[in-house]
Amino acid sequence: MLQVSDVLVVIPAFNESKSIGQVLDQISSHGFQTLVVNDGSIDATADIARQRGSRVVSLPLNSGVGGALRCGFRYAAENGFTAVIQCDADGQHLPNHLVDLLNAMNQTDAHMVIGS
Repeated sequence: MLQVSDVLVVIPAFNESKSIGQVLDQISSHGFQTLVVNDGSIDATADIARQRGSRVVSLPLNSGVGGALRCGFRYAAENGFTAVIQCDADGQHLPNHLVDLLNAMNQTDAHMVIGS
């Protein structure tokens, strides 16, 4: 049974300083640990994420969402997390649904769950 502490929420972010703080506050209110993959941002995205207590990996150039997610998944695997949830930095994914994804994994013993 997966616990919240087993999960890393990976958030690819490119110039999301206007929304990243609120997104991180909402995710952390559910107890999830976060990794913001700062994908070549030139704004304060990485600084705001660090101030909110998130782990941050900064890529020197924008590699796109695919490259940012690969980086985040690798980080999770190398740092002992059992599961990863991807969440957008712009607020379009509702953080209360992260708990729903975790519950669905635990109820079905699924290896992958996709929310829409």
